[in-house]
Order: sequence, then structure tokens, then C-alpha cells
Amino acid sequence: MNIGFLGCGNIAQAMIVGLLDSGLKPSSITVLTRNQKKKKFYEKNSIKRLAVSKANLAKFDFIFLCVKPADAKDAIEGSTINWGNTPLISVVAGISSQKLKKFANSEKVIRIMPTTSAEFGKSITAIYMAERTKKTNKKINSSPK
Repeated sequence: MNIGFLGCGNIAQAMIVGLLDSGLKPSSITVLTRNQKKKKFYEKNSIKRLAVSKANLAKFDFIFLCVKPADAKDAIEGSTINWGNTPLISVVAGISSQKLKKFANSEKVIRIMPTTSAEFGKSITAIYMAERTKKTNKKINSSPK
């Protein structure tokens, strides 16, 4: 499984640490960023970093959108990701699924609202996806073993 994170703020870092602690290999995670601000975090956790402009060079099973609401549209539209083939899982508050679908030009959009306790595998996470998205994204519906 290859997971991308577009943005790497507090919630993304908590989710990444939780995934690693649950047994996911660091080689399965790539952070797509515009800068090196979190370089120590990438190195400490042995995760890959890839410039957003080169995102099309990697294949992802899905990508978590973890940016500020004001940056979501530019992050999605400014990336080189083929959103038609890559499900977008947004943790961004205040942006509707319809808007995210429009920005990504894709129906493969899922919204989640985790908490930073995801770092410890203890997050209560609200999940929303359209019925047709549930049917086409079986990988997302089953947890990694």
C-alpha cells in the first residue's frame, strides 16, 4: 500500500505516527510538500518526501489532503496528481465534498475528521463518502493488516 500526504501539519504528523505504530512500513508513506519545513520529522520517521510538482512520478492508493482550508484549492489544483485515479481523503474542515470533487475533477473524494490522538491509535474519526465512492474504493474500506 502506498499512501500520500499532501501537507504535513500537526494532524498529518499524528496520523503518520499512528500508521507507523500500527505496523505500516515507512516506505509506504510519502509526504508531498512544497518545502522542507518538516525535514526532521521525515528523517526521524524514515518517510519519503516528494515535491508536489513531482507527485505524478509516484503511484498512490490514496492521498490524504492535510492543508489549511484556505490552501486546499491551490494544493489540489496545483499538484500533478491524477485525481481521477487516486482517491482524495480530506481532513480539511469547512470544505464540502462537492467543492473538493470540483477542485480535483474527480468523484473519488472522502472526508474524514480525525483528532490528533490518531498518533496513539485512539482517534474518534468521522468519515463521509458518497455511496458510489464506497463501492469503488474497497481498499479504503478495509483496514491494513
